[in-house]
Amino acid sequence: MVRHNNQLPDNIPQLQNLIKRDPESYKEEFLQQYLHYKATLDIFNLAPNKFNKSLDELVIFLTQVSIQDEPMPNSIFIYGHVATGKSLVILHLLKYLQYNFSIVNCIEHINNKHIFEYILNDLIPDPISSPSLTDNIGSLKCDNIVTFITKLQLISKYDNRPIVIVLDKCMHMRDTDNHLLPVFLRLKELSNINVCTIFVSNMVWEKCYTQIGLFEPIKIHCAQYTREEILDILLSYKSQDYSDSIYKNYLNLFLSVFYRFCRDLNELRYMAKINFNKYIEPIKSGLVREDDVSGLWRNISTTLISNLEVIYLRVSTEDFVQHSHVSKEIESTAKLALSFELPFYAKYILIAAYLASYNPSKEDKAIFMKLSSKKKKKISRKKTTTNIQSGPCSFPISRLLAIFCTILDEKVDVNAILLAQIPTMYQLGLLASIDNNNLDEPKLKCCVNYNFVSIIAKTVAHCYPDELKTFPQEIIDTLQKHNTVLDNDMRMTFCKALIQMRNKYLLEPITLLSLFFELLRCQDKALRQFLQTHIITDIKNINAKHKNAKVNTALQNFIFTMLKDTNARAAKMSADVMIELYKKNVWNDVKTVNIISTGCFSKITKVVVTSLKFFLGNDEENEDNESSDSDDEPNIKEVMMANKVNKKTKKREKMLKKAKQLLVKSKKKKMKAPQFNFSALHLIHDPQGFAEKLFKQLEKNNDRFEIKLMTLDVISRLIGLHNLFLFNFYPYLQRFLQPHQREVTKLLQFVAQASHELVPPDVLEPVLKTLVNNFVTERNSGDVIAIGLNAVREICSRCPLVMNADLLKDLAQYKHYRERSVMMAASSLITVYRQTMPNLLHKKYRGRPTEATINLDTLKYGEVAANDFVPGAEVLLNNNCNDTLEIDSENSEDEDQWIDVQDNNEEINEEDWVTDDETDVSSDDHSTDDENNIEDKEQKQKDCKKEVDIENKKEHELSEEGVKTNKSRLKTREKKRDKKLRRRKQKEERKAKVKVQKREELTAEKKVQASLVSVERLLSDEDFKRIDMALVKQQIMPAKFGVKRPHSSDENRGELVKLGDIENIHKKRRHDKEARLETVKKSQEGREKFGYKDGRQNPLCSKTNREKKKNKNYQMIKHKLTGKVKRSFKDKQIALRNYLLKQKKMK
Repeated sequence: MVRHNNQLPDNIPQLQNLIKRDPESYKEEFLQQYLHYKATLDIFNLAPNKFNKSLDELVIFLTQVSIQDEPMPNSIFIYGHVATGKSLVILHLLKYLQYNFSIVNCIEHINNKHIFEYILNDLIPDPISSPSLTDNIGSLKCDNIVTFITKLQLISKYDNRPIVIVLDKCMHMRDTDNHLLPVFLRLKELSNINVCTIFVSNMVWEKCYTQIGLFEPIKIHCAQYTREEILDILLSYKSQDYSDSIYKNYLNLFLSVFYRFCRDLNELRYMAKINFNKYIEPIKSGLVREDDVSGLWRNISTTLISNLEVIYLRVSTEDFVQHSHVSKEIESTAKLALSFELPFYAKYILIAAYLASYNPSKEDKAIFMKLSSKKKKKISRKKTTTNIQSGPCSFPISRLLAIFCTILDEKVDVNAILLAQIPTMYQLGLLASIDNNNLDEPKLKCCVNYNFVSIIAKTVAHCYPDELKTFPQEIIDTLQKHNTVLDNDMRMTFCKALIQMRNKYLLEPITLLSLFFELLRCQDKALRQFLQTHIITDIKNINAKHKNAKVNTALQNFIFTMLKDTNARAAKMSADVMIELYKKNVWNDVKTVNIISTGCFSKITKVVVTSLKFFLGNDEENEDNESSDSDDEPNIKEVMMANKVNKKTKKREKMLKKAKQLLVKSKKKKMKAPQFNFSALHLIHDPQGFAEKLFKQLEKNNDRFEIKLMTLDVISRLIGLHNLFLFNFYPYLQRFLQPHQREVTKLLQFVAQASHELVPPDVLEPVLKTLVNNFVTERNSGDVIAIGLNAVREICSRCPLVMNADLLKDLAQYKHYRERSVMMAASSLITVYRQTMPNLLHKKYRGRPTEATINLDTLKYGEVAANDFVPGAEVLLNNNCNDTLEIDSENSEDEDQWIDVQDNNEEINEEDWVTDDETDVSSDDHSTDDENNIEDKEQKQKDCKKEVDIENKKEHELSEEGVKTNKSRLKTREKKRDKKLRRRKQKEERKAKVKVQKREELTAEKKVQASLVSVERLLSDEDFKRIDMALVKQQIMPAKFGVKRPHSSDENRGELVKLGDIENIHKKRRHDKEARLETVKKSQEGREKFGYKDGRQNPLCSKTNREKKKNKNYQMIKHKLTGKVKRSFKDKQIALRNYLLKQKKMK
């Protein structure tokens, strides 16, 4: 192929002139390249009208790069409008020609180094195919132009293919180094290799370079699409459900609006797709025919015109298929507006810029000037006007400042500080500068939409109190009159506007919250949840610093009326609001509880259930979250030791400081006084009347069984807490006490909760007999019997007089039952009566009496044990006594521990001290059967019988030996034996009487001493501590001053009965191996592994050389060991000294 000049023509007309002058050479070249290009298009199935308007323009580009034998030009500059297929055609063509190329997007790279390394990374082939190249070129790090050219030469040496570097969006190279563009323009001359640089831009060449005298590249222009071509391209993306004629009519209407303002194919394709659904709505509904173009235009015209405002506000991309709803766009705009905080005056500048962009300048005087004259009414016919707002248009900065000063409600000096905020808004993309020829008056343009500006305007609305004086009341009146017929979104918008004005203190809380309580009647779930959250938050904020009694009283009275509302939703949510405020300790007073109690008598079932759950859920607070385990507390000694030994760093110092702060915080938390929250049931004004009303409602209504259970639970708790009299309650529960009854354990719990000391035994006795007859019988299973005994125990622990001796004797016999669960339940019942009424038990079940049980008097019904002295105050007479329980802390984990009880009473001798092993006869199942007194008496009787047997045996032997005794002698001996036995019995009775007399005298003496101390002196806190310790000693010390373990269930018995106390049945262990292994493994969870314990705090850190040496092979360390053996005595001394010094530093 013949080329006459090095410089080829720039366009087709010049090429045609050359063909006329020299037809042989140029014609052959033209036809060859044209056929080559046509073959390329056929291979890739590319339609020319989708990427470029004309094939002729790219023929010139093909003539430059498609011949591998000939050298390529230095550089080519391809420019044209967006989305005309420049980059796509270049990419496909270079792939087809199999050139070594790299395509660089100049926007993505921040400096020259980035660009050089990216190009080299694309040009270097696979290391497997050419390992020698990768070895020679080494690292891809490229800091300057010389290194880049050197490595390009190496690549060309090992790869003979032509190199093409494509710089897309090359107009951004103006912001980089000034030497970068000239280098790429003459890269072929600098490197002496077959390389070509292709520049792709949306602007002409004159706008891309910043210097004069640069090497001119070959320019190729990609022409813009005409309207017909755009129509054909958009038609190829039509929906398959509709015909070409319908979609073509739509595109004609669409382009009549958009083609004048936008030629970007991506934007037009996106907007055509999202507006097509609006276009076919009347066709789907049957209102307009398909061929009625005028009717379809009336439906779509307003939508298309409004979409012109947001056409360039989205990010242009080829992946335009996802459909963005208007609500999502508004939501994203709101998030963007709230993601950063503008200065106060910058907000006004942005609002002024928006007004200047979208309002004509001739309307400024009429809109913004307060003293502007009114326009005269013209008699002429009114002209039909479209929308006044148009834009966004450019505006001078003087107009911006004039509008800014007008809308601001204060006088502000326009100084440098104020004007400095405008460049900041350039960087944020809120404003843009427009190029113009007038340098004295720069023009700006607003880049945000209406939604963005409206969000910014809401933050400065409170600065206009005069204008907003009547605005809140107008919205309130609208909502009060038309709340049921308003649109959901409109109603929600009104509420949000009122909340914003409330947050700016433009609205009183009582007015707003009263309205919101009324709006709870609306059938809008989202609105109701939104209003409920705001009501709770607003009331909490009102009472944050101090209780606002005026607002609280008004709102509580309003809620009281709302609970009686006929609308179920409003009444239910009002109750929820009050309960939530009570839980958050905002409204935790008596009035709140009594208002909620009225909800229990509502006609709406949901309100009743909510109120009952409130009284059942706030009785006991969970203290697990407040109590901190000792393992979580910082060990300050370990942290200080680690900081002392390890290397001193700032991080370790901060860790030590933080550990000290945590330690101080935990100590303060332990020393802090506990805060108690009373149950809501304690705050009811009239508990007797409240319980009677609830019981009457329970008998009258026919509610579900679950609601009945909740009501029974509340009534039983009220009776137990306030010692109420409701005698009809017990027969009502009596009929449900059957083993097969649903939720029978809860019913048993209610019976126990409703029992107290003031209930007459005659009232509770039928219930107890029914319970025993139905549960504690041999025909039932062991679990049923155990549950029945547990329920009896809970009832009797609250009302001991309900039990009689015969029934208690029968129930105590179950202690020897074959099943463990029944045996344990019976033992717990016996333990209850040992501490309350031991005389009611049989002798062998009473156990060893303690000082407390000896002095215990059985009270009759209605009798009150009132003392005229402080019990235990007699210990204060002895100044030297130390009534303490000293337990050896070191041996507290041993089983044979000593528990020393020190007292200086003269009656206690050293021989009377007894160890825990000698006296503790209580089993693991909490049954403390201490029967030593009874066993002593039986032992004495057995000794007497043994003596009689021995004497009889001797007599029998004498008779066998033939010694005959007279009958008179036998009678005398029998009389002597009987006399001896009578004397012993009389002696024991005298001793017992003496003991009782001494005990009574001692008790009387103690009472006299206690009353004397209580009258004559004022008791301090230390005195009360000593008295409490003496009373504790009486509980655990038997009559012989031994030690006895108290029953765990007797400590801190709560106000309410726990369901677990009734359902708690002790099962017998399974003795198979799998069950035992399962329990062993479960107990081992969380335990440290057996074996070597690593002393390091961080188990993942590296080990010492001494630890590593233990795992090394002997062949690795034998030379070192032989060297140690051969050391001299002096070397050993030095090594030992260094070791000791090192150990000293570690301490």
